[in-house]
Amino acid sequence: SKGIPCNPITYNTMLDACAKSCAMARAAQLLEDMAASGVEPDIITYSTIVKGYCVEGDVDRAFHVLEEMKSDGKFHPDEIMY
Repeated sequence: SKGIPCNPITYNTMLDACAKSCAMARAAQLLEDMAASGVEPDIITYSTIVKGYCVEGDVDRAFHVLEEMKSDGKFHPDEIMY
């Protein structure tokens, strides 16, 4: 680590790399890092995580993330996410 702060775009890029390479086990740590850094997930964060779990075949976990997002009340799934 070079001490360069991350923002939602950099975290979303790393999450997208996890999703595309079937490395979603790393996603939980990235979300923890986001929270510790005070970076709020956005709709792209959630949709990337849902996509990643679906690519790995873990549809139940994808639905869990979707429900978590909806219960938070800040974001609502859009037609792209579905």
